[in-house]
Amino acid sequence: MASTPLPAHSWQGPPRSVSQRRVRSCRETLTKFATMRTLDVWSARLEADDVIERIRAEAAATAANRLQRDITKARARDSQLAYSRLTTIVDGEPRIAAHPPLVVPADQLLQGEARDRYIQVIGEFLTRYRALQAAVASGRLEAQTGV
Repeated sequence: MASTPLPAHSWQGPPRSVSQRRVRSCRETLTKFATMRTLDVWSARLEADDVIERIRAEAAATAANRLQRDITKARARDSQLAYSRLTTIVDGEPRIAAHPPLVVPADQLLQGEARDRYIQVIGEFLTRYRALQAAVASGRLEAQTGV
């Protein structure tokens, strides 16, 4: 029984020249990052349009088109979309939207006295927290406690 040979691209990987360019690019980028401050490395960006142009130059058109489609899709899913899905407006203010059983606002978990006590405890906690933050900011806490 004769076997059909596989297309070259299905088992050999990318051509050696493409791999060598990728390795060289990675090495050059790492060398550049080594000379930069940590904050500058963290804020370094790679623009999607630059990547698309490199893909168009080095790879098949279908890969570049697929990448362009994925980037367009990702750009449509931003924090505003998440915000609109995860919140609802109540009395003119945004509130976390209920999506039981995973997301349930605290005021819907408790009823009656338990809810009132919860609100009181949280309020007291926030009051103490704000007082502590003010003391830290003014330096009073350090003078009193040595912290």
